[in-house]
Parts: sequence; C-alpha cells; structure tokens
Amino acid sequence: MPKRVLALLLLSLLPALAARADTLGELLRFSFPHMSVNGYAEQDVPPEFAVLTIGVVVRKATADEAVNEAAKASAAAIEALKAAGVDAKDIESEGLGLSPIYDAPGSKTYDPNKHEPIAYSASNDYLVRIRDVKKAGEIVRGVVANGADAYRGLRFGIENERARLDDLRAQAIADAERRAAFLAHAAGMRLGRLVEIDPEPDGAQPVGAFGKAAFAPSGSAVAIPIEPRPINLTAHVVLTFETLPQ
Repeated sequence: MPKRVLALLLLSLLPALAARADTLGELLRFSFPHMSVNGYAEQDVPPEFAVLTIGVVVRKATADEAVNEAAKASAAAIEALKAAGVDAKDIESEGLGLSPIYDAPGSKTYDPNKHEPIAYSASNDYLVRIRDVKKAGEIVRGVVANGADAYRGLRFGIENERARLDDLRAQAIADAERRAAFLAHAAGMRLGRLVEIDPEPDGAQPVGAFGKAAFAPSGSAVAIPIEPRPINLTAHVVLTFETLPQ
C-alpha cells in the first residue's frame, strides 16, 4: 500500500481511535469493583427579605416635561419608601427610559405625512430590598399611593445562601456515605477508598406566591396580600467507592 494512502487511512481513523481511547480510559479508571451512590439533602428556609421592583411612568407633550414629572414622582416614591422604614442603601436605580410616542395608524388624529412625536414617555425603575417580609404589602401600598404607578414584580431571598448550601453539601456527602455503607453490607462487601466525588448542581428555588391588587388612580392603593412560601435549598452529590470483600 502506498505510503500516502496509508497516511490518509490513519488520519481518517484518528477520531474513532481517540473516542475508543477515552472509553478505554474510563474503563481503566474504574477497572476495580466499585459502586456509585447518590447523596441528597434539602432544607426549607422562610424568606428573610423581599426584593420589590417598582417604577414610575409618565407621558407628557415634550421630553423635558416627561423627564421632570418622572423625577418628581420618583422622588415622592423614594420618600414614601424611606418613611416606611426602608433604608436608603436598600433602594437601587434599576433603569431609566425616555422614548417618543407616535400616533398610531387608524387613529382619528393620524396623519401619514406627519412624522413628529405626539408625546414622550419617561420611566424610572427601582429595586427595593424589604428586610421585613411581613411589611412588603404595606410598603407597596404606600409607595403606589405616593408616586409609583408601575409594579414589576416581587421575589424573595435569604441571607448567607452560600454558607447554607455548603452545610447541605456536607449533609449530602454524609447521606451518600450512609447509603454506600448500607448497600455494601447488604451485598456482603465492605467499602474501600473513596475514588470520586461528583457534585451535582445545587440551588435555591424561591417559590413566592402573592396576591393581586388594583392600583387606584385616585392616589390610594389596595394593599397586596403577600404570602411568601419557604425557599427550598437542595444539594446533591455522587460518591464512587471501591468495594472490597468482607
């Protein structure tokens, strides 16, 4: 066989040989008797704070008027938050917006030859951290009655989430060790060395339920009944042990 043809043949076989080598490596890595066991731990934690997203949206004839009115309404909303006990450091600007509004085709005033805006919309959004979850509904009522007219959502959180997940990971490892020891004993074997720890994705899943409220244009707002549920923290690991005869 010509050398050129042989070289081309070998090149074409390289991907298959590499894949086979990977598979062989996996087999050699665990070429001894072993078992892989899942460990799991979870904890439900009551929410320790709430994060409210609110906004102010103003429509005026000119951009300058829209920005000024949005600024006034935002200042009133922030003062209402502070009066309700929210610390200034827990109020964060989330976004600013200014956009022209054009007449829609089909409206009575629509003129296809006119391309100038008929008004401007200005908006300011804020993230508000509420450290007393029980007061969240009352705070929403107050801020809507004093400037805010856009409610964009509410989520719940807990403090020291990373440390709590680390504790759960340790519990998950202990759970896997317990299961492995039980299974090995039941099979008439004993555990040898721990050869692999495979941490699966952990996480916190905040599940918050809250009621709806109508924002009254008269300046009074209906309090939103807040009903936070516990936040579920989970940790999952896979341990692989060598197994030995009794």
